[in-house]
Amino acid sequence: MFLAVVCATLATSQSVEAEYPRNDNAAPATVCDIPGPKGPWDHYLATDLPRGVCSAPNSCMVWTRDSCPGAGPVYPGPAIRWTCVCDAGTWRCDEQERTKTACVRR
Repeated sequence: MFLAVVCATLATSQSVEAEYPRNDNAAPATVCDIPGPKGPWDHYLATDLPRGVCSAPNSCMVWTRDSCPGAGPVYPGPAIRWTCVCDAGTWRCDEQERTKTACVRR
């Protein structure tokens, strides 16, 4: 049985506007200060999100992009915008939006 992982891009344009749609309701946030290099598609990975203990109330945002599951670094998954908040001494990151790229198993 042959299983192939295909990354289907539903977006019709490769422009930045199509890749990252405007969200006029989003509050401006600073970009999270994440040490280390970005992943293979010039985005951080979900494992790079701030987590664990933090010392002061703070919020930031970051875009991540991981590989499609089971595909290795060949097929990029959707880009996801996260808002991360340091509240009560612990980081919490919530997904805010994602691009229209989808991972499809065939």
